[in-house]
Amino acid sequence: MLRQSDLKGIQIPGHLERLVTTLFADDTTVSVDSSDDYNHLVDILDRWCAASGAKFNVSKTEIIPTGSPAYRESLVSTRSIHPDQAPIPQGPKINKDGESSRMLGARQGNLVNPDAIWVPITNRMENILDRLQSTHPTLESAKHIVRNTIASFTEYFVRIGETLGPRAKTLEKLQRRFIWNNAKVPPLSYDQLSQETNNGGKKFFNIHHRNDAIALMHL
Repeated sequence: MLRQSDLKGIQIPGHLERLVTTLFADDTTVSVDSSDDYNHLVDILDRWCAASGAKFNVSKTEIIPTGSPAYRESLVSTRSIHPDQAPIPQGPKINKDGESSRMLGARQGNLVNPDAIWVPITNRMENILDRLQSTHPTLESAKHIVRNTIASFTEYFVRIGETLGPRAKTLEKLQRRFIWNNAKVPPLSYDQLSQETNNGGKKFFNIHHRNDAIALMHL
């Protein structure tokens, strides 16, 4: 219904079809133009919900303004997409610059500090590893735990273009600390651990090698 509607959405240069909506599982992202009417969008969604039996959670609805800084600030303060339209009712949250919303697993927004995205993720991994370290895992168990935390938590973000940058070094230190139980001088170096077994390694996850491999896939 959204794609067949008269919503203008976003026209992407070089593409014949406009971008109106993207769907993933139970998440729906709708793109609207400043000339589109928010109430018209709500009417379309209400009719779709009535037909499908689904229901949109207004309290979880978030709006990411796009356009010039002046327009974004105006949308936040007036809650109006266009001066000639009625304000968006209270309920949906309109993000200010610096605030982000989760979209397909990534955090999107204007002028968002990358640390605001990565710090909670890193803290979560650190808490999990600290808890599992108390079980005194073997080296083989530690290898699988690292793959299920540091590797899996970061791969999606790297695949969609998020840059780890200096955080990769932080995650490497977190991995080493977990594997060697905070030992100041690890018995094996990080690079040696990630080598194949026939080269004296243990085939541990190497975040730098993984990031380089994904970067090559994007070329």
